[in-house]
Amino acid sequence: RRSSDLAGQTIKGMMAPKSTDIGGMDDFLRMIEVDIKPRVAALARINTADQTLFGHSLGGLTVVHALFTEPEAFRTFVAASPSIWWADNAVLKDEAAFSAKVKAGAVHPRVLITVGALEQQMPDLPPEMAALKPQVEVLVAKARMVDNARDLAARLQALNGQAPYKVADVAVFAEQQHGISPWPAIGRAVAFAAQP
Repeated sequence: RRSSDLAGQTIKGMMAPKSTDIGGMDDFLRMIEVDIKPRVAALARINTADQTLFGHSLGGLTVVHALFTEPEAFRTFVAASPSIWWADNAVLKDEAAFSAKVKAGAVHPRVLITVGALEQQMPDLPPEMAALKPQVEVLVAKARMVDNARDLAARLQALNGQAPYKVADVAVFAEQQHGISPWPAIGRAVAFAAQP
């Protein structure tokens, strides 16, 4: 049900959503800015200069998209197991413009990327899904979850942005598959967001 909010574009092949179910990523981020943030501010005292955006999987993809397109909307961006592979890596189309802003000293976000160490390995499938094994193997290989997370973190670190720009080393959680990896990511995110 969150595909409409968290997926920027459709993908070809297995598990592709209907075209009417995707494309709301920018609307979702706009809703956070114009609706959710003001509502939270009306309920509690907040530091508008120190907010964190966290997302896992397609939510992590949305965090990467927000980082590249709205790097001043949050102080800290935490992309847990981001589905960078979605729509043939379409999220990366905005990376060059973001990189130029960092190099120019125009933006200074803090970034943490996490992933489960087993996310790039073929998961055990229940017997009723055995027929899907060849398709799942292709999808797992294409997704490159661990490699994509490491590669993105390395590229962002290499920008050497001006403080307070910071990109943590990618956090790879041992023995964690995709479905369970958000739990250790939440703990790491809280610690990272609390750092000065």
